[in-house]
Amino acid sequence: MQRYIYIRSTETIIPCTEEEFQEYYRGISAFRRKEQRHGRCVCPSNRSLCCDIVCGHCPYVREGDMLSLDNTVKFVSETEEFEYSHLENTAEESQYFDEILIEAEALRMVLKRIEELMPMAILIGKLRVAGYTETEIERMIHINRRTYAYRLKKLRLTIEKEFSEIMQDFFQTEH
Repeated sequence: MQRYIYIRSTETIIPCTEEEFQEYYRGISAFRRKEQRHGRCVCPSNRSLCCDIVCGHCPYVREGDMLSLDNTVKFVSETEEFEYSHLENTAEESQYFDEILIEAEALRMVLKRIEELMPMAILIGKLRVAGYTETEIERMIHINRRTYAYRLKKLRLTIEKEFSEIMQDFFQTEH
């Protein structure tokens, strides 16, 4: 049986071997099947060789499960009814994202200042989080426990003073 490859853009039919046919349509068929599973392609099997993966001009393209952000969904329950918009929800999330970016930048500034004042503080913090006891940390960093506790307390007071607006959310004052 003679096989043909159809080039949609030029509307030409090219005779080919079975191997060439399989090689050419392998990726196209995989893409088309994926789009059909998601409801974005309703191309009938007798037209599948016309597929060129350019769905913008295809008469068989559908919205499928890729909804527009403008799409609203109506929810109805026994007591209430409301509409949900993906676009409105995205706007709210982007506000939270902006707040997170601002907080991350503020914390970066604080960490940079901590590294300037007492680089050992970051290491002590990491060791505490890793589960080491105060005695083990004392042996590891070769500084007396009372000495580094005093330095950490002094560092905390300095950071709280310099970054009072930022730190009020992160530290609770113990005065």
